[in-house]
Amino acid sequence: MPLAVFILICNHMRKKNLLNDTPYTTVEHQMHIFLYITTTGASNQAAQERFQHSPESIRRIFKTVLQAINTIAPEFMQTPTPNNTNLDLILPEIQQNRKFFPFFQNCLAAIDGLLIPVYIAQKDAPAHRT
Repeated sequence: MPLAVFILICNHMRKKNLLNDTPYTTVEHQMHIFLYITTTGASNQAAQERFQHSPESIRRIFKTVLQAINTIAPEFMQTPTPNNTNLDLILPEIQQNRKFFPFFQNCLAAIDGLLIPVYIAQKDAPAHRT
């Protein structure tokens, strides 16, 4: 993510009063922790080690940022409607990759086409199959 976009998101979170600086961490630091965990798939323990925070602090920061992102999501995301068909474009990375296309052919991509790997326990897998 370009630094300018990161700063705009942080400032937007401040402006909407969704995230605030605390005596121990800034909005930018909170966003950094959240993005580190979500983009690398890091565990709470790995985030603790990297950012030198307690397990409770990492959990609280992650939850707070996730709630803030869910709050602003409708401002920046659109869902397809009968009148808005330009959203049904399939990313070339998905369309040209046999590993993804059969499974994601009817899905919209996330921000920047990011695919987030998700691993589901074997016992829970049947509930998540379509």
